[in-house]
Amino acid sequence: MSSSASKIYPNNNLFGSPVQKYKNNSPLQTERLYKLVSMLVKCMLPISIVENSAFKDYINYIDPSFSIPTRSSVKNSVLPQLKNGCQNKINKILSQIPSVNTTMDAWTDVAVRPLNGFVAQGIVND
Repeated sequence: MSSSASKIYPNNNLFGSPVQKYKNNSPLQTERLYKLVSMLVKCMLPISIVENSAFKDYINYIDPSFSIPTRSSVKNSVLPQLKNGCQNKINKILSQIPSVNTTMDAWTDVAVRPLNGFVAQGIVND
């Protein structure tokens, strides 16, 4: 935490003692970690934001017990796990549809980066 922020928002509890961080396998740590990374994905924010000092100050103010992940752990661990979870959900849904119509579109943005869009449609017998 920056020195000015730590004077305004001390990272300690009401009794003045340092706050204990959640353990890595703690349900609260895991839940908050996945919520954070889901927000990064849904808002299309760069992963590097987790290393930004203002972001760290904000997260430490909101929940001082939360251990902010590194850019590397988000990229190499959490994102692949979230991707696999989404992929499994999609596969489960598609496996229940007897006939699927797919559409694909490709284009480039202003920076000439290639983008692909995929749509799958089907009728479920529910």
